[in-house]
Amino acid sequence: MDKEKRQDYISITLKPRAGKVSGTIFYNELENGDTESDGGLTAFIGTVAGDTITIEYDPQAQEPGYTENLKYKKPRGRTPALATLKLVNGKLVWTQTRGSFGEGIPKQFTMHRVK
Repeated sequence: MDKEKRQDYISITLKPRAGKVSGTIFYNELENGDTESDGGLTAFIGTVAGDTITIEYDPQAQEPGYTENLKYKKPRGRTPALATLKLVNGKLVWTQTRGSFGEGIPKQFTMHRVK
C-alpha cells in the first residue's frame, strides 16, 4: 500500500492446452482494502515452455471485471504487449518484455496463489 492506503490488485486466470495457454488478467485498484470499481479484464494468449509462459495481450482492450467468456483479439494498427510468467519457488514472476500493462505498474513483480 502507498501512503494513501491504495494498492493495485492483479489476478491471472490460466487455461493451458497442449503447449498453449489462454486466459484473462484482472486488474483493480484497492483503497483501504476495498475495491472502488468492478475492475477490468484483459484477455491474452500465449505459449508454454517448461516453467515459463509467454503471453500476448492488448492493454487497451480492457473490459468490465464482470465480463464472461472474454477472448483475445489481436490489436489493429498497434503492436500487442508481451510478458513472461515464470514459476519460481511456487510464485509467479511477471516480467513485461514489450509494452506496458498500465501506468504505475512495475515491469516486474511477483504474484502468489490465493486459496
